[in-house]
Amino acid sequence: MTILESAKMKCDAVALASRVTTFAFAFFTMFISVAWVNEAHGYSTGITGRTLLSAPPIGCGQCHSPSQSLAVSFSGPTTLSVLSGASGYTITVSGAAALTNIGIDVAASGGTLGESAANLYVSAGEITHQPTLATTGNTGNGGYVFNFTLPVGATAGQVYTLYGASRVGGAWGNAANHSITVVRASQAALTALVNGSSAPGSISVGNSLPLSTTGGSGTGAVTFASLTGSTCTVASTTVTTVGVGTCTVQATKALDGQYNSTFDNVSFTVTQAAQAITFGVLSPKLTSDAPFTVSATGGASGNPVTFTASGVCTSSGTNGTTITLTGSMGSCMVTANQAGNANYLAAPAVARSFSVLAPGEVFPPNCQAPAGWAQDPSFPSPNWSPATDAASQGSCSFKSDPIPAASGYALYAYTGTFQAGTISFSVRVSSAVSSTCFLFAIDQNFQNIGSSCTAFALSGLSGILPFQTINIPVTAGTHKIWILYDRSTATVAGSDAAWIDQFTMPLLTAITSSLTASGPAISPFSYQIVADNFPQTYVASGLPPGLTLDAVTGLISGTPTVPGIYPVMVTVTNPGGVAPSATDTKTITITISQVPQVISFPAINNKATFSPAFTVSAAGGGSGNPVTFTVSGPCTSSGANGESITTGNPGTCIVTANQAGNVAYTAAMPVSQSFQVSTFATELFPANCAVPSGWVMSGGATASWSSEYNVASTEGACSLRSGAIPD
Repeated sequence: MTILESAKMKCDAVALASRVTTFAFAFFTMFISVAWVNEAHGYSTGITGRTLLSAPPIGCGQCHSPSQSLAVSFSGPTTLSVLSGASGYTITVSGAAALTNIGIDVAASGGTLGESAANLYVSAGEITHQPTLATTGNTGNGGYVFNFTLPVGATAGQVYTLYGASRVGGAWGNAANHSITVVRASQAALTALVNGSSAPGSISVGNSLPLSTTGGSGTGAVTFASLTGSTCTVASTTVTTVGVGTCTVQATKALDGQYNSTFDNVSFTVTQAAQAITFGVLSPKLTSDAPFTVSATGGASGNPVTFTASGVCTSSGTNGTTITLTGSMGSCMVTANQAGNANYLAAPAVARSFSVLAPGEVFPPNCQAPAGWAQDPSFPSPNWSPATDAASQGSCSFKSDPIPAASGYALYAYTGTFQAGTISFSVRVSSAVSSTCFLFAIDQNFQNIGSSCTAFALSGLSGILPFQTINIPVTAGTHKIWILYDRSTATVAGSDAAWIDQFTMPLLTAITSSLTASGPAISPFSYQIVADNFPQTYVASGLPPGLTLDAVTGLISGTPTVPGIYPVMVTVTNPGGVAPSATDTKTITITISQVPQVISFPAINNKATFSPAFTVSAAGGGSGNPVTFTVSGPCTSSGANGESITTGNPGTCIVTANQAGNVAYTAAMPVSQSFQVSTFATELFPANCAVPSGWVMSGGATASWSSEYNVASTEGACSLRSGAIPD
């Protein structure tokens, strides 16, 4: 027997009981209150199937005291968040007689019902009363309090309904429904982080930092946005500071099925960024040198780097970049500055100084250590260095470095290829007589240059001696030269040093690198001029366009732009930095070749005679010339470069791609692609380019196959192609 059948039987029984005596009715009423007290049932689809509020009463409402006027209502929340626990509700009956027993039945369309009063219990998921009934009290009103809990997995927007009916004594009254809408819950607190911190402090302009969050709830995506575009910008999960001020970034975690969206802001101060100037070292100059320009790279403010000069020079021109020497020997200092702006601090000044020397400074060249001179690895010792405190010609000389120990020596060596001749130099000594001595050796054989070094039993110079000229003969061949300042005692006199100047040697220089070089146009090129005896300067004429020569290192480099064969005249001078008249000039043949081009032309699918015109394309080389197309067979080409192909009769069509060259690039090798032009009548499968008879979709298939021409097919004009499969 179903619940509805049970309800009908109960209603029929009551209808029969209404015909008996008052005593019998009273007895039957007592029976109902005892026997039926636990048998009031509702339905998850709506208990209003028994007692309907919004339509003519049906069910038990037709059987029990139809003249009795009862009002049934629910009270409690109409919305619950997805995180709500058990929530309290009350079903109330009103309009009944005082002190009348009340019975109820409550069902829900989903979720869980629970009793919260001693005279309720749950039966088959519904709330009903215990045998002990509540009463209407003296007011004729009364009810029950119960709990309702949303089902697990409830999502925002879902609606659940409470269905309830009540009876007073043995009479069922009207029914009532109560709708509950599920709403999203609030997320846990969200915290926006910059570089992992919710309080990142001060950050200077020009920095990029990662963004992240902690907290929040649910599966909603997190996005970031700048609320202060003048101070910072946001790209994905990175904030970049662009201006001084306060940067505020908002992190938003989107809503999902259970949680509302939420956001959090994080702010920090954007401060001025530092700038730095890169200003290279300036080489020594001669008093006769022409004005020259200086340059430096500054910071991100965009302000120009400006220059000032002091000493034996002045600055002029735009931003002071032109430096003019006054004509006097001495030191010039050039100082680079860069102003700041709203977002960048002024850069710290960078100063560079250089010596200004008299013309004709032969040794040491430009007051720098001459090429080829170095410590002898077999006899490590203090060096010799350029000095300006004494000179026999020009403004500087080569001076022995201090000897730190009680005794020792300062030794410098040069190894080179000599022609027969004379080594000549000027030397000054300021030392203790006899115990400290200047010595000169060829291949470790000390030469006879004086007679005052008695403590060494060698020929040398000691004492306080002015510059004097020394001439030493040398034979042709490879030799090692020593200049040596040696102290055999702790006794120090004078300046405890020796100086040499106007040093010349019978050296020749010769270019020894290959006299041919080659490379392709539009590609990096490098050729190092190599010469013996450490030449000081390099000059070249007739270089290919795009190549330059470093006059100090002898490196020819750059990107050649015009192919051809170039005879380049190269001259190297001043071997060892002491013989300006020694030069070598040779012709180096540099060949710059054209760059080959290659065409990439993909295969062409077979076509039908009735196929519409189609376009072909190919990628060419670097000349920039277009790829052009020609055809042969049953097809024609048209368009600006022959790229539009039209089919005709059946047969084989051949399309050939070409690309012309230019000055720097060769013409590309032609590339051909062929394809078949067919008719329906010659199509083997699918015959006549139609879906073969008997082919049908199988059960469960979600897409069909169809005949299609002008699509990849190795034979004929068409093929079968699968249809789109729905997601």
